[in-house]
Amino acid sequence: VKLFRRAGYEVAEVTDHDVALATLINEPQPIAAVVASFSGSGTGSCLKLLDAVRNHIDPRVSAHRMVLIIDSPRQQMFSWQAGADEIILRPYHADGVITAAEKAINRANDERPMYRRRMIEELAANPVV
Repeated sequence: VKLFRRAGYEVAEVTDHDVALATLINEPQPIAAVVASFSGSGTGSCLKLLDAVRNHIDPRVSAHRMVLIIDSPRQQMFSWQAGADEIILRPYHADGVITAAEKAINRANDERPMYRRRMIEELAANPVV
């Protein structure tokens, strides 16, 4: 949270995926990106939030940029397939989190599906064992 504030971003910190989804649904202002890292609940909560956002009936919710911080390289393929805009693996460097969020924010809407496909293809070519 401090990292994003120092970089000039307004930040809302929530405790779990249900609260995060409710925040996205009820927020009147557009949110640039959602960085999901629920360390207490692990990667599963990040994936639950991603699924809930991508499958939400309101396009203002489903279109959010989603950056996931995940625990296991084995979760990458599913995360990309589920609609992540960027993925960060633990352990990570602080600069990498800001860079990933900015890449997700700045990527044009029509480029997002192509980028995901490219990431999926790269993982398929170099599977994690």
